[in-house]
Amino acid sequence: MKVFGIVAVLLLSQLALQAGKSSENTQWLKNVLKSHPKYDVNHDNILTAAEAMAYLKDKKKIVIAPTYKDVRYGKYSSNRLDIYLAASKQPTPVLVYFHGGAFAAGDKGKIQQSLLKECLKHKISVISVNYRLSSEKDYKFKYSKLTPFPPPFQDAARAIQFIRYNAKKYNINKQQLAVSGGSAGGGIALWLAFSPDLAKSGATDPLKRESTKPLAVVALYAQTTYDQEYITENMIYNGYKIAWINRLFKMSNSQLQDQSTKAMRKAVSPLELVDASDQIEAFMCLGNEVKVTADMEQSKFVHNLIFYRELEKKLKMYNIPYELALTSEYKRGHRKGVWYKDAVAFLIRAMNKRKKQ
Repeated sequence: MKVFGIVAVLLLSQLALQAGKSSENTQWLKNVLKSHPKYDVNHDNILTAAEAMAYLKDKKKIVIAPTYKDVRYGKYSSNRLDIYLAASKQPTPVLVYFHGGAFAAGDKGKIQQSLLKECLKHKISVISVNYRLSSEKDYKFKYSKLTPFPPPFQDAARAIQFIRYNAKKYNINKQQLAVSGGSAGGGIALWLAFSPDLAKSGATDPLKRESTKPLAVVALYAQTTYDQEYITENMIYNGYKIAWINRLFKMSNSQLQDQSTKAMRKAVSPLELVDASDQIEAFMCLGNEVKVTADMEQSKFVHNLIFYRELEKKLKMYNIPYELALTSEYKRGHRKGVWYKDAVAFLIRAMNKRKKQ
């Protein structure tokens, strides 16, 4: 968020020096005027680049500081989380957030501020999680029945168990726990939602006795499979072009094409894990619907609605409740409000259902 703010300020500073730049001829400024008309200080229904500077300065100020920062939940240096506690005398529901970055980059500090603010407003605490990245030195993975999941998924499960184990310490209701994330983090969240519970009742480590299953998931721009074979056969696109999946598994294309790795690929692909036993609800958000082509940019493909459409087939098959929200629908007026308010309203409904059960 801070990096974006600096870049945007520099960009607008340059625009401000150019005569005639305003919401009349610049789409970004037009969008800001529509969403934040109060920054049109002279009320002429035209937002100049200079006027928009005030909007960007205010936007930078709304970054919320965590109540507890860099809390360790595991033995690896990246096993840290930030805790944002909602003000409440009673234990609060909690949303656990996983950042994106193709499993190779990103940080817990990049949490969606609008979602965070809306959660805290409705007394839902939020925890943002870092996990091992494929670009780090301590990222090691060799598939076996004992270690069937790559490090990001191992760490995500561990984080959920740590949070539940320490629920009283942080005034959290561990039964009202939901997960969220963007892009790769959204994939992690969906995996937690549909993967079998990894709790081990007889484990010597008390954390491992805690459930890894959330009651709901909010997935943002997520992938629903990391199986390149499935992508290639069902989604028009050559899945073996997505190199960061190789880095996730620490395997080459030839290894991932071998049928001996099929069980591993399925084990981390949410759409392969959905079944009738899932007591879960899902909210999935994306930009807009763009037709997939074999030669489209990789970044556009991995954030394409086709991933949700594939998962949708399974959700319908097993009557699992879900909502699908495109940000383009809000912009065009086909859907009222904003995505993050709908997401939090969805969470409140899901958590209230759990209360009654």
